[in-house]
Amino acid sequence: MTDLSFTKKFAVTAAGALLLASIAVTKGTAAHAAEVKVLTSVALTSALNELAPKFEQATGNKLTIGYSLIADIRKRILAGETADVIILSRPAMDELQKQDKFAPSSVENIAGTPVALAVRAGAPTPDISTVDALKRTLLAAKSIVYADPAKGGASGVVFARAVDRLGIADQLK
Repeated sequence: MTDLSFTKKFAVTAAGALLLASIAVTKGTAAHAAEVKVLTSVALTSALNELAPKFEQATGNKLTIGYSLIADIRKRILAGETADVIILSRPAMDELQKQDKFAPSSVENIAGTPVALAVRAGAPTPDISTVDALKRTLLAAKSIVYADPAKGGASGVVFARAVDRLGIADQLK
């Protein structure tokens, strides 16, 4: 697989996970179509919406995909909701595994999410080569946009923790 976007690479990887779930759901049954329930972060909406019809056509199984924030899905699972496939951040999966919400040894990494910093077109490239340079860049920025950590979006939570660890959270408020 060369020259594939992250979304395409994820879709291919997710297809494998969904195929395994489909086999597990239908094992021991005749050639009946199964419904495969998936719970995942809203970040995967475009990839899975593109993948779902192809998966359904290839397997004959129906995907029912529930998208939400990781924090919401975590709460739903803790409250007893189940699914055939759950795709969340590794920390959320590890926490749920510790609480025996998954079959032993069933949590697997299927994709990674890169962290990126973007600047407005035409703006100079900021120096983020060291921790101190990153701090200076963030403190000098006219604006910073990220997901609201209070709503449980993983990227916003990670950014808020990073800014806190850098010791500049109060200054950025």
